[in-house]
Amino acid sequence: MYLFCGMKRLILVGFACFLLISLVSPVYGQEDQPENLAVVYDPLFWKEELKLKDSQCQSIQKINSEYYQLIESSVRNASVGMPEKQEIVKEGLVERSQKIWDTLHTNQKRKWVKLWQHQYGP
Repeated sequence: MYLFCGMKRLILVGFACFLLISLVSPVYGQEDQPENLAVVYDPLFWKEELKLKDSQCQSIQKINSEYYQLIESSVRNASVGMPEKQEIVKEGLVERSQKIWDTLHTNQKRKWVKLWQHQYGP
């Protein structure tokens, strides 16, 4: 039974990742202005470069956890169609992005923009 639950969770996570990827790809087409910048990747990967405090890391982890729970509950909800699920995940991504952005201080935001542009920008 435990193996079945693990497989089920793996399938749900895989499906959630598929939804996320299908929704994230349009984000890259947005303008490179900081106010339109979506925090798609987890800033915890750049904890040292951004000089994140422990409290900020905990906040970001909580925000991420809430977002992943939203994805999981959306996937499990059989009464909601695929377009609605995609919209829920997309809106959740925007909300997640804004919450993470609000967690960062001004200097960290500038550093994030530089990291993002260096990695993915023109």
